[in-house]
Amino acid sequence: MKSIRCSRPRKPPTEESERKLSALKADIEARTHESARKVVEMETMSRPKEPTGEPLLVLHLSDLHFTAEMKRDAVLEPLEADLRRLLEGRGLDYLVISGDFADKCTEAGWRLADEFVTEIRKSFGLDAQRIVLAPGNHDLVQSDEYFDLERKPISRDPQGKPVVGGEPKPNDKYHSRFHRFRTFYHNLYSARRIRRTRRCNTT
Repeated sequence: MKSIRCSRPRKPPTEESERKLSALKADIEARTHESARKVVEMETMSRPKEPTGEPLLVLHLSDLHFTAEMKRDAVLEPLEADLRRLLEGRGLDYLVISGDFADKCTEAGWRLADEFVTEIRKSFGLDAQRIVLAPGNHDLVQSDEYFDLERKPISRDPQGKPVVGGEPKPNDKYHSRFHRFRTFYHNLYSARRIRRTRRCNTT
Protein backbone atom coordinates (compact mmCIF):
# COMPACT_ATOMS: atom_id res chain seq x y z
CA MET A 1 0.00 0.00 0.00
CA LYS A 2 1.49 3.30 -1.05
CA SER A 3 1.05 6.40 1.03
CA ILE A 4 0.57 9.76 -0.58
CA ARG A 5 2.18 12.75 1.11
CA CYS A 6 0.63 16.11 0.50
CA SER A 7 2.31 19.38 1.26
CA ARG A 8 1.25 22.93 0.83
CA PRO A 9 3.11 24.96 -1.74
CA ARG A 10 5.52 27.36 -0.11
CA LYS A 11 4.80 31.01 -0.43
CA PRO A 12 7.48 33.02 -2.20
CA PRO A 13 9.51 35.18 0.21
CA THR A 14 8.37 38.75 0.51
CA GLU A 15 10.66 41.76 0.32
CA GLU A 16 10.20 42.30 4.07
CA SER A 17 11.10 38.71 4.99
CA GLU A 18 14.16 38.84 2.72
CA ARG A 19 15.25 42.05 4.41
CA LYS A 20 14.86 40.56 7.89
CA LEU A 21 16.70 37.39 6.89
CA SER A 22 19.56 39.42 5.42
CA ALA A 23 19.81 41.53 8.60
CA LEU A 24 19.79 38.39 10.75
CA LYS A 25 22.59 36.80 8.71
CA ALA A 26 24.67 39.99 8.94
CA ASP A 27 24.17 40.15 12.71
CA ILE A 28 25.14 36.49 13.17
CA GLU A 29 28.22 36.94 11.01
CA ALA A 30 29.31 40.05 12.93
CA ARG A 31 28.84 38.32 16.29
CA THR A 32 30.73 35.26 15.07
CA HIS A 33 33.68 37.35 13.89
CA GLU A 34 33.77 39.27 17.17
CA SER A 35 33.67 36.07 19.23
CA ALA A 36 36.41 34.53 17.08
CA ARG A 37 38.57 37.63 17.49
CA LYS A 38 38.25 37.52 21.27
CA VAL A 39 38.96 33.79 21.38
CA VAL A 40 42.16 34.34 19.39
CA GLU A 41 43.08 37.18 21.74
CA MET A 42 42.61 34.91 24.74
CA GLU A 43 44.60 32.07 23.15
CA THR A 44 47.46 34.35 22.22
CA MET A 45 47.58 36.21 25.53
CA SER A 46 50.84 37.71 26.56
CA ARG A 47 53.39 35.42 28.13
CA PRO A 48 55.32 36.45 31.25
CA LYS A 49 57.64 39.31 30.51
CA GLU A 50 61.17 38.26 29.65
CA PRO A 51 63.84 39.63 32.00
CA THR A 52 65.17 42.88 30.56
CA GLY A 53 66.59 44.63 33.58
CA GLU A 54 63.79 47.19 33.37
CA PRO A 55 61.09 47.46 36.06
CA LEU A 56 57.52 46.42 35.39
CA LEU A 57 55.26 49.39 34.73
CA VAL A 58 51.97 48.99 36.57
CA LEU A 59 49.17 51.57 36.46
CA HIS A 60 46.94 51.38 39.53
CA LEU A 61 43.65 53.29 39.45
CA SER A 62 41.14 53.36 42.28
CA ASP A 63 37.81 54.87 43.31
CA LEU A 64 36.75 56.05 39.85
CA HIS A 65 33.12 56.43 41.00
CA PHE A 66 31.66 56.88 37.51
CA THR A 67 28.23 58.51 37.36
CA ALA A 68 25.73 59.47 34.66
CA GLU A 69 26.92 63.08 34.83
CA MET A 70 30.55 62.24 34.05
CA LYS A 71 32.05 62.13 30.57
CA ARG A 72 34.43 59.32 29.68
CA ASP A 73 36.86 61.48 27.73
CA ALA A 74 37.01 64.07 30.51
CA VAL A 75 38.62 61.37 32.66
CA LEU A 76 40.43 59.42 29.96
CA GLU A 77 42.15 62.12 27.91
CA PRO A 78 44.12 63.81 30.75
CA LEU A 79 45.13 60.38 32.04
CA GLU A 80 46.38 59.23 28.64
CA ALA A 81 48.27 62.50 28.12
CA ASP A 82 50.05 62.17 31.48
CA LEU A 83 50.88 58.51 30.87
CA ARG A 84 52.37 59.12 27.42
CA ARG A 85 54.48 61.94 28.83
CA LEU A 86 55.71 59.85 31.75
CA LEU A 87 56.20 56.58 29.85
CA GLU A 88 58.25 58.23 27.08
CA GLY A 89 57.40 55.62 24.48
CA ARG A 90 57.29 52.60 26.78
CA GLY A 91 54.10 50.61 27.21
CA LEU A 92 52.24 49.55 30.30
CA ASP A 93 52.85 46.04 31.59
CA TYR A 94 49.80 45.78 33.83
CA LEU A 95 46.67 47.72 34.69
CA VAL A 96 45.16 47.32 38.17
CA ILE A 97 41.81 48.93 38.97
CA SER A 98 40.28 48.71 42.42
CA GLY A 99 36.77 49.87 43.25
CA ASP A 100 34.71 51.73 43.38
CA PHE A 101 33.95 51.58 39.64
CA ALA A 102 30.35 52.86 39.57
CA ASP A 103 29.08 55.27 42.18
CA LYS A 104 26.24 53.55 44.06
CA CYS A 105 26.24 50.71 41.52
CA THR A 106 24.29 52.68 38.89
CA GLU A 107 23.67 51.37 35.38
CA ALA A 108 25.14 54.51 33.81
CA GLY A 109 28.22 54.29 36.01
CA TRP A 110 28.94 50.71 34.96
CA ARG A 111 28.42 51.54 31.30
CA LEU A 112 30.96 54.35 31.57
CA ALA A 113 33.43 52.14 33.46
CA ASP A 114 33.13 49.53 30.70
CA GLU A 115 33.90 52.12 28.01
CA PHE A 116 36.77 53.57 30.04
CA VAL A 117 38.57 50.24 30.50
CA THR A 118 37.98 49.29 26.87
CA GLU A 119 39.61 52.51 25.65
CA ILE A 120 42.64 52.12 27.93
CA ARG A 121 43.09 48.58 26.63
CA LYS A 122 43.08 49.81 23.06
CA SER A 123 45.33 52.81 23.70
CA PHE A 124 48.07 50.83 25.44
CA GLY A 125 47.67 47.44 23.76
CA LEU A 126 46.78 45.58 26.95
CA ASP A 127 45.19 42.16 26.71
CA ALA A 128 42.70 41.13 29.36
CA GLN A 129 45.23 38.90 31.10
CA ARG A 130 47.24 41.96 32.08
CA ILE A 131 44.30 43.67 33.78
CA VAL A 132 43.37 43.07 37.41
CA LEU A 133 39.97 44.17 38.73
CA ALA A 134 38.84 44.31 42.35
CA PRO A 135 35.37 45.58 43.37
CA GLY A 136 34.65 48.08 46.12
CA ASN A 137 31.76 48.64 48.47
CA HIS A 138 29.88 50.74 45.88
CA ASP A 139 30.13 47.92 43.33
CA LEU A 140 27.48 45.76 44.93
CA VAL A 141 23.78 46.29 45.46
CA GLN A 142 22.91 47.66 48.89
CA SER A 143 19.41 46.36 49.60
CA ASP A 144 17.47 44.55 52.33
CA GLU A 145 16.16 42.06 49.78
CA TYR A 146 19.39 40.07 50.07
CA PHE A 147 18.87 39.34 53.76
CA ASP A 148 16.29 37.58 55.88
CA LEU A 149 15.56 38.97 59.32
CA GLU A 150 14.00 36.75 61.92
CA ARG A 151 12.61 39.00 64.61
CA LYS A 152 12.44 37.80 68.20
CA PRO A 153 12.39 39.29 71.71
CA ILE A 154 15.93 40.09 72.81
CA SER A 155 15.34 42.03 76.03
CA ARG A 156 12.83 44.15 77.93
CA ASP A 157 12.62 47.89 78.39
CA PRO A 158 12.32 49.57 81.83
CA GLN A 159 8.53 49.19 81.67
CA GLY A 160 8.87 45.47 81.13
CA LYS A 161 7.82 45.52 77.51
CA PRO A 162 9.72 43.16 75.18
CA VAL A 163 12.31 44.68 72.85
CA VAL A 164 12.19 42.92 69.50
CA GLY A 165 15.27 42.57 67.29
CA GLY A 166 17.14 40.13 65.15
CA GLU A 167 20.28 39.46 63.17
CA PRO A 168 20.04 39.72 59.36
CA LYS A 169 21.17 36.57 57.58
CA PRO A 170 22.09 36.29 53.88
CA ASN A 171 19.41 34.62 51.79
CA ASP A 172 19.49 32.86 48.40
CA LYS A 173 19.76 36.20 46.56
CA TYR A 174 22.81 37.32 48.54
CA HIS A 175 25.47 36.43 45.95
CA SER A 176 23.61 38.25 43.18
CA ARG A 177 24.50 41.57 44.83
CA PHE A 178 27.61 41.58 42.63
CA HIS A 179 25.74 40.99 39.37
CA ARG A 180 26.83 44.37 37.92
CA PHE A 181 30.49 43.71 38.63
CA ARG A 182 30.13 40.13 37.41
CA THR A 183 28.80 41.34 34.04
CA PHE A 184 31.60 43.91 33.79
CA TYR A 185 34.20 41.26 34.65
CA HIS A 186 32.72 38.71 32.24
CA ASN A 187 32.70 41.16 29.35
CA LEU A 188 36.37 41.95 29.87
CA TYR A 189 37.63 38.37 30.03
CA SER A 190 35.14 36.48 27.85
CA ALA A 191 34.69 36.16 24.11
CA ARG A 192 30.95 36.71 24.30
CA ARG A 193 29.48 39.73 26.04
CA ILE A 194 26.35 39.57 28.16
CA ARG A 195 23.78 42.33 28.37
CA ARG A 196 23.02 44.38 31.44
CA THR A 197 19.35 43.77 32.14
CA ARG A 198 18.97 43.95 35.87
CA ARG A 199 18.64 47.22 37.74
CA CYS A 200 20.48 48.08 40.92
CA ASN A 201 18.30 49.08 43.84
CA THR A 202 20.41 51.18 46.16
CA THR A 203 19.55 52.43 49.58
